[in-house]
Amino acid sequence: MTNKLDNKAAFDNDAAFNQKVFVNMDLIPCPVCGHLCSRDALTCPKCGKPLAKKNKVIAAILALLFGGLGLHKFYLGKVLWGVIYLLFCWTGIPSIVGLVEGIIYLFTSDEDFKHKYG
Repeated sequence: MTNKLDNKAAFDNDAAFNQKVFVNMDLIPCPVCGHLCSRDALTCPKCGKPLAKKNKVIAAILALLFGGLGLHKFYLGKVLWGVIYLLFCWTGIPSIVGLVEGIIYLFTSDEDFKHKYG
């Protein structure tokens, strides 16, 4: 009877450990095959396709120069926001917001930017 309890306790400890490891892993899905890949991987280990990496300097330059058109939003994969910027570009408000976002992108740490935008 004690042996079964010891085995159950060992199983519970292993399950808790495995769950903790899985939660702490930073995985992203491959855009082609959907396989979960490490966020630091350059290519998908299953299909071999490159995983898209967004560059904060490119995003900042697009925001500073073309923020009024929302090009930085399209680059970062925020298509809906890009369309909204395009719809309101005639007001000048997206240009001001794009300028502020460009500065924010430049001063965001690489790790935070990569975590938020991939």
